[in-house]
Amino acid sequence: MAAAGLGRLQVLKPVARQATQLRVYGCDDAPVSGWELTFPGARFTLILSGDVSRGFSGEGQVLESLAVKNANAAVARVRSLLAWQTDLSAEDLASQADATPDDIDIALAVLGSRGLVGYDPHDGTYFHRELPFDMAAVETLHPRLKGARRLVEDGAVELSPAGEPLSAFVAGSGTRHHVRGHDGGLTCTCEWYAKYKGGRGPCKHMLAVQIELEEQSHER
Repeated sequence: MAAAGLGRLQVLKPVARQATQLRVYGCDDAPVSGWELTFPGARFTLILSGDVSRGFSGEGQVLESLAVKNANAAVARVRSLLAWQTDLSAEDLASQADATPDDIDIALAVLGSRGLVGYDPHDGTYFHRELPFDMAAVETLHPRLKGARRLVEDGAVELSPAGEPLSAFVAGSGTRHHVRGHDGGLTCTCEWYAKYKGGRGPCKHMLAVQIELEEQSHER
């Protein structure tokens, strides 16, 4: 497990002496870590981003979920079912919302980005809570997501014919980037992907391909 900026753990010092247990969570594909202190009758979890200068907006795979426009119906249905539950069962939500498990996973990721649900790594479940500020702006302000949608609107995405291995060319500034399917994910020839290898989420070209694929699948 990789963890950066461990000096940030100083915020735990005032309460650590009362804790009875420490559990540490790691991530295989990103230097994000979780530090959980257990107290009699309570738990406190501190999540550290990959670097002191970085937050969580756009990290991991959340941007991929935000890019799925057709998940809006599932997001609305799941949000209507929130009633301050401490354990949101994806199976129960799928049944109540008449949605697929994949739709529920995407809906929970989107609602998490909006501050309406949280994730408990100890129990491996989501729970309803509402942060006192509007995080829906993540979907409209994130530069990679905005850039991806602009590429699709400009017709910059050229997909391989249906039935062939996923391959796409996305027009960039004076060049074309090649996005390919690989081991269940995507790769890209752009500088962003070359630098981070997916460790900071998808580049705008990969997001554009995902959006184009989704739009074409709903046109058939």
